Amino acid sequence: VAKYGGTKDDISADSAEAFAVGEVLQQAVEQCKCTDNAKLIQTLNTGKFDSVQGPVQVNSVGESANMPAFTLQWQHGSVVCVYPSPPATASLEYPKPNWGG
Repeated sequence: VAKYGGTKDDISADSAEAFAVGEVLQQAVEQCKCTDNAKLIQTLNTGKFDSVQGPVQVNSVGESANMPAFTLQWQHGSVVCVYPSPPATASLEYPKPNWGG
């Protein structure tokens, strides 16, 4: 932000998520001292990692162990959280209305 301008709110969440993936993979390789897939998976499933998005820890099936998954939906021109509640800010629209209508 200091180098290119804008605000932290201008940074796409996609960029932070992609960067976090690289951070976690780097730490997993450093922890298991290898690039063997089976060993990396074991390290990812049992390790604790730090990322730009905060602490990362996954369970044995690769789901986040310390942060729930969120369901987002585009409604009336905005992206809103519809699950879980809280922090949902809207109810799920189902069936979705037709586009442009």
